[in-house]
Amino acid sequence: MLGEGELPDYATVQRHRDRKRYAQMLSEVLIAAKRTLDEDAVIYVRTDARSFTRLTTQAVLSELWPSHSQFARHEKPTQSQTRLFGHKSDKPGEIDFLLVPPGRVAPLGFALAEPVAAAEAIEPIVACARAA
Repeated sequence: MLGEGELPDYATVQRHRDRKRYAQMLSEVLIAAKRTLDEDAVIYVRTDARSFTRLTTQAVLSELWPSHSQFARHEKPTQSQTRLFGHKSDKPGEIDFLLVPPGRVAPLGFALAEPVAAAEAIEPIVACARAA
């Protein structure tokens, strides 16, 4: 995963990291990626569908590529891999974001993403501005 070590550490402290630090790390990674892309690049990002992760990712993408149309697709498998190891709780699944430059259309299976409310996007945008 982005910003993590090679091997997972399942300690509670690691699973519940600082949200500001996560938003900043995500911003830095996507800013670095943006520097290598052409203006008409198509951007594809898959992230966890839990509210904080989804909203943070969407806000950072919107801030970095404001002229691109943003589409999303939510996948929630009926069976997750963690079920194989005894984790029976309901999983939120994953969400794919697809940012398409002006004049291009999204492929089938994607719907126009709902805009992020200003209050939900404050932290990621602040982190994005600091990293730019």
